[in-house]
Amino acid sequence: MDAWIHPSTEWPVPNSSESGAAIQNFPFEGPGIIRVVIKAGKEVARHFHQYSHSFVYVAEGEGTIFLNGKEHLVKPGDVIYYPPKHIHGFKAGKKDLILLAVENPPNTRPDGTRDTFFV
Repeated sequence: MDAWIHPSTEWPVPNSSESGAAIQNFPFEGPGIIRVVIKAGKEVARHFHQYSHSFVYVAEGEGTIFLNGKEHLVKPGDVIYYPPKHIHGFKAGKKDLILLAVENPPNTRPDGTRDTFFV
């Protein structure tokens, strides 16, 4: 695979779906790298990943992560880790919540299926 740059002008805009989240998967062989934008006041429902270990960096905004049955406030610079099978979800505060996640193995498989199970 060649080296690449993903211009910020090509980020997806959060849609008007129920979650109000936009997810960008990066074209990378190895761990999954994704950027998630959750619109202000919207949330990503609680779910888990059967196989993926996840590291999440809070890039912008503030909000709440639901993890291990508790709510935790998050802000820019925070790093979150959750191993497989841990139920989690996110809710944006008054501004959009922008996250950068690294998942190993990748949440989205080469065949397009996802290791995401909503509860």
